[in-house]
Amino acid sequence: PQVLDVLARHDALATFCVVGEQIPGNEDVLRRIHAEGHRLCNHTVSHDYGLPARPPAQIRDEISTVSDQISQVVPEAEVVVFRAPGGRFTANVVDVAADLGMTSWAWSIDPMDWRTTETSVIVTSVLDAVAPDAVILLHDGGGDRSATVAALAELVPVLASVGYEFVTLPAGP
Repeated sequence: PQVLDVLARHDALATFCVVGEQIPGNEDVLRRIHAEGHRLCNHTVSHDYGLPARPPAQIRDEISTVSDQISQVVPEAEVVVFRAPGGRFTANVVDVAADLGMTSWAWSIDPMDWRTTETSVIVTSVLDAVAPDAVILLHDGGGDRSATVAALAELVPVLASVGYEFVTLPAGP
């Protein structure tokens, strides 16, 4: 909700990659994400870094289950974007996502916000790397995200002031 509040203050859009294990208890957050015009993205059930080594049926289940979960909470949401855990976009994982109607997307800037509690580190990492068409990866879960929220609150107005727009990932590259 804090990330959504920052984005709302600045009329900025984002794509939220949803881990299925995080959906129970956060249904209202999913509804708010969709209602405010953001995109919901499939990020597997369990965020399994070993997904590429799993049998094809397990890969399919990890991906299709999240889409089904999201559809149960937000039936009108199109789940057409997939992000592989840890960026492990192997051919077998990407092919399964494509078979399920999803385009795989990665990021171009990863400030490793999940590793730091220093807002300035996140801000500097993004500002040093930002370029047109950048896809910035930030995390809203997985522990204390106060530095990420603070960094986002700094980054959005600064980037907007120099002409950057905040949009959702498109359905296709």
